[in-house]
Amino acid sequence: MAIDFSVVTTYASDELPLRTYRARDGEMLAYALAEVPGADTCLVFCHGSSARHEYLAGFARHVSTALGIAVCTPTFRGHGDNPRRRGDIDYIDQLEDDAIDLLRQLRDAGYARFFVGGHSSGGGFAVRLAASPRFAREGLSIEGIVLGAPMLGYKAVSSRKDSGGWAVPQLGVMVGALLLNALGVHALDARVALRFVLPERLRAVSTTEYSYRMYAGMHPRSVSGGDIRRIAVPLLIVVGSDDEIFIADKYAELLRQYKQDGEVVIVPGVRHISMMADQKVQEVIIEWLRKTRFE
Repeated sequence: MAIDFSVVTTYASDELPLRTYRARDGEMLAYALAEVPGADTCLVFCHGSSARHEYLAGFARHVSTALGIAVCTPTFRGHGDNPRRRGDIDYIDQLEDDAIDLLRQLRDAGYARFFVGGHSSGGGFAVRLAASPRFAREGLSIEGIVLGAPMLGYKAVSSRKDSGGWAVPQLGVMVGALLLNALGVHALDARVALRFVLPERLRAVSTTEYSYRMYAGMHPRSVSGGDIRRIAVPLLIVVGSDDEIFIADKYAELLRQYKQDGEVVIVPGVRHISMMADQKVQEVIIEWLRKTRFE
């Protein structure tokens, strides 16, 4: 099944006001915030691979308005407009540090309760973040995880080969870097490990390849599901029945495999790229957040 990019026109459309926060290394990173005056709850929801936060604007507005909470959509370091090094970070855990710095700023702004989530690779990162020991050490906690067709590992039963033709791994780099990292050697971390197959019209506004450290830092740590096993808060996975990149009916099997409680909802007729703009998907997430927030 070919991947449908027709819904992606321009990242500038339907954009929430752009904001920035300062990461611990001094880098200014972008995010958008759909907010409600007086709200004490914030959902931090991350974009998928190669993308940026703008395509989540409609989703953020709808969820924020329906629930009276804030929805924050950051753009990962190495993505968006004029990043210092596109598709690369300084070290594997840097995206976690960036997310913690953002959550600190949101906490200082008055948000006391957090949910985290993401679409596709952003969902994989949300799992990595929620399972991170760094997160707890910072005195931060989350109340639930919301995932839209998440990338939970290239060996996960829910993953199609090469993500359905969307992502082309550079296997020599991936295998070599994985083995060297196990020995504490990072000589291959800056090498390109993943290339994305994008229509020509989207290449100029997207991130078309990832270094190994970007790829590793954006996804769960363990190919054997260690991060998923460590999740100890309510978990929702929403996926479309017609997803071209992941296998919708394998997510429930994956959760059973890793002895993880969680709810999987398959929405009929929905594909991968457009899912976060789909009203049926949004309503599933809104109802789950409403139930989880107040139970």
